[in-house]
Amino acid sequence: MRRLSARDAGYVYLVDGFISSRVISCWILAREDGEPTGLDDQAVVDLLSRRLSADDMFSAVLRRTPGDVGEPYWVVDPDTDPADHIRVHPDPMRWSQAQELIADEAARPFDMTAPLWSVDILSDVGGVPAQSGSVTILAVSFHHAAFDGIGWEQRLHRLLADDPDEPARPTPIGALEGPWWLTVARDVLRAPARWAVFVVALTRALWETRRQAGRSRTERAVYDRHAAPVTRFNRGLRGRRWTDFVEVEEADLDHAARLAPDATKNDVLLSMVAGAVHGYLDFHGESPERSLVCLVPMSTRRWESDESDPDTANRFLPLSVSLHTDIADLATRLQATASSTRSEKERGGAVAASRFWHAVKLAPALALRVSGAAARRRGHRAGSTTAVNTVLSTIINTTPVATVSGVPVVSGFAVSPLGNETALAHCAVVGLGRVRICVTADDIVLPDMNRYMALLRASIDAHRAAAVTASGSGIE
Repeated sequence: MRRLSARDAGYVYLVDGFISSRVISCWILAREDGEPTGLDDQAVVDLLSRRLSADDMFSAVLRRTPGDVGEPYWVVDPDTDPADHIRVHPDPMRWSQAQELIADEAARPFDMTAPLWSVDILSDVGGVPAQSGSVTILAVSFHHAAFDGIGWEQRLHRLLADDPDEPARPTPIGALEGPWWLTVARDVLRAPARWAVFVVALTRALWETRRQAGRSRTERAVYDRHAAPVTRFNRGLRGRRWTDFVEVEEADLDHAARLAPDATKNDVLLSMVAGAVHGYLDFHGESPERSLVCLVPMSTRRWESDESDPDTANRFLPLSVSLHTDIADLATRLQATASSTRSEKERGGAVAASRFWHAVKLAPALALRVSGAAARRRGHRAGSTTAVNTVLSTIINTTPVATVSGVPVVSGFAVSPLGNETALAHCAVVGLGRVRICVTADDIVLPDMNRYMALLRASIDAHRAAAVTASGSGIE
């Protein structure tokens, strides 16, 4: 068995309308001539079943103790058949129908008594963006308590690639250690000590907060994440998660980054997203006077080695980067965004080393359950502020999948989690010289995805044009 860390367990206690726990990675397979891939569905099922059997996580189920006296834990279910989690959709369909199917899958709650993953094979899909012929889509989903974006990409490489790398063997999970009642008894006996350690750590964190109270806002921002205006994206989830994507050359990001000193490709992505979100709200007459703010997950792997924190899957820290949507000039806005990003990364390093972050990692299961219940009840009042307006996650794909069962992987997209904090999320996947910007939105909050995607493409084109103009004028 393997215990969930506090950060992973948060995705168990914050569901039920507050945040979506199912993440879906979609891989697009196509032949050069645009004809149907001709993949033998049973062959794909057999391939996936063989690969899945090599990793305990795909046969593990999540168990909770009575009253959440201890942390939830993974335990292998020997009766699990991987084929039961693979669904094949052989009939031809259009891209809009595929979006419907994937949205329905994203909305389907996991059976918490079974392994928390599934694979949908859409065998013959036409009209997919940037694809002229028929494609096959592999939609692979898993519960966010098990992986963050980086870990998920690495797992999918081992699962799908015809020639996967040979990384270290996944950590075994194994069966329950002794009778179930003995596990519960141990949790009950350990609970007082766990709570004592947590209370001490939390007290020290609060003392650290008060000590910083007289310092600058930048330093106090370690604990202050409510600086964004409330928009339509911050009033709770009401519909399904709808997704679409657009591709851009990585070189275009490099060229645009030269518009501002020290700007990075991720700053350019933030600026592109800023143009689209601000343009969408402006179109609907809802553009706020204050700048919009974007949540940017920052990996904490540089501070947390596998040896020091072996059981944590979600190793990231949420940063809040101002998009400076109150600045009209693109180059000036990009410069301001780059400055905000640097400031937030410095703050992130301070958070990762702070007593606050130490206390977060020590939170007992029941404390997480109570905080999760409080978060689900929390709403926004008119004129109030919120933490962020949208999300941008960037994944550098260092292990791209070239082919699956001999068919080239030509593109892909993702369905990101949404929650009460924001109903609009972006995920940028960088690999092989291209960047896929995937958009996930509540289809009631944002009912006109085509309009939003047009605004995102317009924002991308504006950055390209600005880079070309700057290059022609000799700006480096």
